[in-house]
Amino acid sequence: ERTLRPFANLPLFLLHLSFFYHAWVFATSGLETMMYTLFVTMGLVEWRNQSMGEGESKINDTNRNLLIGFLFLLASIMRPDGALFLGFFFVSLWKMKKKLSTYLPIVGFIFFLIWRYNYYGDFLPNTYYAKADSRSYFSQGLMYFLYWMRVYPMYFPLLMISIFSLFRLFTNRLGNIALVFSVYIYIFYVIYVGGDFMAMRFWLPIIPFLSWQVYIGFSNKMDSLQIESNQITTVNRIITKNLVLLQFLFIISLSVYLDPFKNQENNNILINEIGEERNFYKNSLASGLGYDLEALNNFKVAFFGAQAH
Repeated sequence: ERTLRPFANLPLFLLHLSFFYHAWVFATSGLETMMYTLFVTMGLVEWRNQSMGEGESKINDTNRNLLIGFLFLLASIMRPDGALFLGFFFVSLWKMKKKLSTYLPIVGFIFFLIWRYNYYGDFLPNTYYAKADSRSYFSQGLMYFLYWMRVYPMYFPLLMISIFSLFRLFTNRLGNIALVFSVYIYIFYVIYVGGDFMAMRFWLPIIPFLSWQVYIGFSNKMDSLQIESNQITTVNRIITKNLVLLQFLFIISLSVYLDPFKNQENNNILINEIGEERNFYKNSLASGLGYDLEALNNFKVAFFGAQAH
């Protein structure tokens, strides 16, 4: 139904993400980024639909809580910051009547931490201490945020709309508050630790949900404007007359990518200590640098690894 699947005949959201350059880059890399993004996005969308009573669901609340919990559990296994979403989700269930099975994801996460500590001697991986630790690096984090706005300037309005619309989700429901805080604190955390040396790698996991938030709000607005009485206000009349333009702007907001390294010297691979992943890995295979040439004897290599080799 249209109310359950707004604009199902116009795949605006799919087209919007399909033009996202950094989604292409990390989709072909050897990193965990896209799998982490998948679990976080699915978890946040399901959580939002549950909190707002939106979206079609054929499962009851208990099974839905279990599904969201396991999605965030998988995200937590992929990267430590996934625990932020897992923790906030279980805070949102506080004082709610729920079956013991709902706690399985958090119990699974505790067992995972115990196993990791017994195996590695620490609760967190080495990369956490190398990239985050407990020290703040706000100045670099701001550079990391500004890099995002620099390479995707047309996304800035969508980001602001998404942040504002998330703020409007604040209600007396603890689930809504926890959902909003999980996204806000993730953004704050990335800025706090200084981001990453790979451009967009830490922003990518939340961009699909931020865009989804705008898409759902836009779709609901369009549905409401089908009622003639809602077209009285000046703003609504402007939206109605410029519907195609607004749809077009939404689609291309991630497709306008301004490469900051386009006119740079070949040996300059960093801007404010941030670089594109493709620039870190040159033609090392052909030159033999860093590879065991003996192991490659008698082989013709047509494809080796991915973006990150």
